[in-house]
Amino acid sequence: VPACEVDYKNIDVEPEYRHQGIAEDLLIRCHDFLKENNRNAIVTCEVAKKWFKEHPEYKDIMVK
Repeated sequence: VPACEVDYKNIDVEPEYRHQGIAEDLLIRCHDFLKENNRNAIVTCEVAKKWFKEHPEYKDIMVK
């Protein structure tokens, strides 16, 4: 992966902490960081792919 790209390979939250918005918060924070630092994302994690499909407003950093 080139230095200007980050791969969302695996987003996983321990079962006892799921359904509390933790993964979503992580994805939003990562998006904001990448955007502020002029970087792009490759999304290979199925959870992240689904989230980005449901939140197209965050797709601006995606290259794939």
